[in-house]
Amino acid sequence: MKLNITLCFFLFTYFSLLAQESGSQVYKPKYNTITHKILRTEQNLTNKSGSGYNSMYKLLDDIIDSAKSKLDPIILDSLTDDREKAITILQSINRTLKGFNFNLYIHTYTLTEMLTKKKMDCDTGSMLYIMVAQELNLPIYMVEVPNHSFIRYYYSDAEYLNWDTNVALGYSISPIYSDTQYMHGESVTNSSVFTIEEAVKNKYLQSMSLDDDEAYFYSLVLSLTDLKARETRKVLEKSLELRPFSHLSRNNLAWFLLTTKEYANVKNDNIIALKLATEAVSMFEDNKAYNDTMGCACASNGDFTKAIMYEKKGGNDKKQLDGYKNNQTCFELGYRPQD
Repeated sequence: MKLNITLCFFLFTYFSLLAQESGSQVYKPKYNTITHKILRTEQNLTNKSGSGYNSMYKLLDDIIDSAKSKLDPIILDSLTDDREKAITILQSINRTLKGFNFNLYIHTYTLTEMLTKKKMDCDTGSMLYIMVAQELNLPIYMVEVPNHSFIRYYYSDAEYLNWDTNVALGYSISPIYSDTQYMHGESVTNSSVFTIEEAVKNKYLQSMSLDDDEAYFYSLVLSLTDLKARETRKVLEKSLELRPFSHLSRNNLAWFLLTTKEYANVKNDNIIALKLATEAVSMFEDNKAYNDTMGCACASNGDFTKAIMYEKKGGNDKKQLDGYKNNQTCFELGYRPQD
């Protein structure tokens, strides 16, 4: 009897402490920026949603507080040259990120990965600048070019400077590039070249709205692990709805449908995936990943001859080529969304 009472008391105490601990661990974010919103979406998509997200929200808040404290309004008010003021602000934000021990790592696809590892690249790093800009009402926007992104600061209604967050964090050279330099692939961390026509078609070099930022990151959620199928599909579809011009959103939704058990063997979803993959390849013909997805879509729709043709343009992966020769789909070969 004594043993039972002791055991009951122990269990009561343990679960009481556990409940208190769980309650105390719930962190309520101080700010509600677009970066916080995207992180919440990532958290809600994975079955591992409790893994360290409280500390991630706190880190975002701490970065904003630190950036605010460093941007002394008295010093900024003394700067009469608007371009000089813009550079001073961007340098200060960059120093803040370095102070939190962020390092440059290409590629870092999600905010979850960036905040967990403190490794950022062009787009994830840009969102740290964007959230500070939101809170301080600064005219900073993310801008996309092929295989890269950066931020733009408008220091007057018609004048701006482009700031490469990768270069600012990882190199000891000027991170300021012109639109022309980006078109010619002259950024240190990106050599992709594109034409004016391609820029217009794909909205390259255009300042992105907060909705654009959100949709852009929604297209990248496949890098998360243990995804919830239905919720993830909705987010990927939302990304395409908000960015109907995006070849990336098309490709990633197609790949998700082809490699997720809830959809991979559904005929109508295979047809949808083929349509999306066809559109993505037609918009960016030389992209190996898109050709790879196109091969998977052809296989899932029974055209293994075309699947082999597109895979040779894509990754030219022996496992996939051999699988297609044996009439196997990507899902049957073991490929999943995060691959």
